[in-house]
Amino acid sequence: MINKIISIVMLLCVCLFIGLNSNAQTQKTDSIHQAILVLEKNANFTSDTNYINGLNDLASAYNNVNPDSTISIALSSLGYSQKNKFYKGICESLRIIGMGFVSKSEYTHALSYFNEALVVAEKNHLEKCLGKVYNNLGIVYKNWGDYPKALAYHFKALQIREKQGDSKAIANSLGNIAIIYKNLNKVNLSLTNYVKALKIFESQEDKLGISSCLNNIANVYIMQNLYAQSIYYNLRALRIQEEIGDKKGYAYSLGYLGVGNYYLKHYSDAINYLDESIILNDEIGDKYAVAESYEQLNKVYQALKNYSKALECIDKAMNLAKKIGHKQLIANCYDGYYNIYKLSNQPILAMSNLEQRVIYYDSLRISESQIQLVQLQSKYEYDLKESKLLAEQKQKEIDISNQLRHQRIIIWLGLLIILVGSIAIRQIFKSRKKLQEAYNNLEEAKNKISALNSNLQERVKERTINLENANDKLKEHIYSINHIIRKPLANILGIINLVNKEDFSDPANLESIELLEKTTKQLDEIIKELNNNPDYKIKDDK
Repeated sequence: MINKIISIVMLLCVCLFIGLNSNAQTQKTDSIHQAILVLEKNANFTSDTNYINGLNDLASAYNNVNPDSTISIALSSLGYSQKNKFYKGICESLRIIGMGFVSKSEYTHALSYFNEALVVAEKNHLEKCLGKVYNNLGIVYKNWGDYPKALAYHFKALQIREKQGDSKAIANSLGNIAIIYKNLNKVNLSLTNYVKALKIFESQEDKLGISSCLNNIANVYIMQNLYAQSIYYNLRALRIQEEIGDKKGYAYSLGYLGVGNYYLKHYSDAINYLDESIILNDEIGDKYAVAESYEQLNKVYQALKNYSKALECIDKAMNLAKKIGHKQLIANCYDGYYNIYKLSNQPILAMSNLEQRVIYYDSLRISESQIQLVQLQSKYEYDLKESKLLAEQKQKEIDISNQLRHQRIIIWLGLLIILVGSIAIRQIFKSRKKLQEAYNNLEEAKNKISALNSNLQERVKERTINLENANDKLKEHIYSINHIIRKPLANILGIINLVNKEDFSDPANLESIELLEKTTKQLDEIIKELNNNPDYKIKDDK
């Protein structure tokens, strides 16, 4: 990750050196291709935001050298940002494309891209990007001469940047506000803001910011007729811009040096500086700077009484000023026409242009009360937006709190369900274990019953056989008893038959009674023996 960042930083430095010191367009294009190839080498096109940020940094660096390259690279970055839904990258790409169009003085196109960036920044709460977009919008409206709207946007940007504590960005906002005060001839306010911005840039050793402030302070000194001080500050800026390769800033310094030398009546030096400024700004594509230099060059030729050359310059300046819709420049051009026609003794044309000059200057004037109103309105809009954002943030916090509460409830319910489920599963396992034990016991009992049934059948069969044998023996025994008892009974019956029933006194009956008694005693003995010994058998008399 660190190696990638180092390689990107080194790459940007190399590209700036090549681009800023090369006069050939093909060399610039080659340096851009080389830069992009190095960025692509370690890039993951599906998700690498470093690659997107590198492209945006590269596009931004080329803005002071070749705005067309800035737009081309930023459009490529925009495609990758949109593909990855990288909203910060989308906002930055749109903003940088707009900056490219500002450098080309194509403010309508620039405004379109800045407004798109504004929507993305507001929708996704990108505060830092929002401050940059407000700043860019302020520049567009300043260049159109709509100073109230320009101030409103710059104050909005300043409030955001002061809240974030972004010193460099604060200095940029102060510088842009100072430019508007300068254009409104609020010299003291302008100088105060430039000095504040310069101190910040010097504390951060920001050479680009320092050189820009030096140029602008020099311009204020021109308004105060301090031309020597103005040239001194311009030369300081020029050295820094040459050192860091700031082509756009270098071109502006040349233009301001031309103006300073014009007021010092060094007309030859003034023409040289302004001509060189026009060539460089034309290469960059900055129509505003070219028009401004032509308008200043017109003054030089007026001083030299070369009115045809002055008219040629003011015509070029007016055509560009109207093309880009810059009210301040248009007003200055009408003033140039007025002076040319007045000095060349053409009063009707002079008065006609004077009327137009007055109309445009009146449209550009803004009072102190209007400035304060703009500041208050900007503060109100910012505070309103801030309160809205706080309300939205509070609502989000409430929503998040509710979501967390719902999540906690769901989690607790989930844990409760898990606990109940665990208990139920445990009970199920216990019941299953008991059922298994009962099943095992049942199987065991079944097996025992089966075994008992099997044994019982054998035992029943055996007992049946034993019973049958016992019955047979019993039959034999009964038969034997019957036989044993029957003999004495038969004897008794035979004796009874021998008794003389008709005459009991018969002496023969006595003998029969004695025999009957004897036989009866034998029967009694047999019965006793049978009771005492069931297996008793009477031996047959031989």
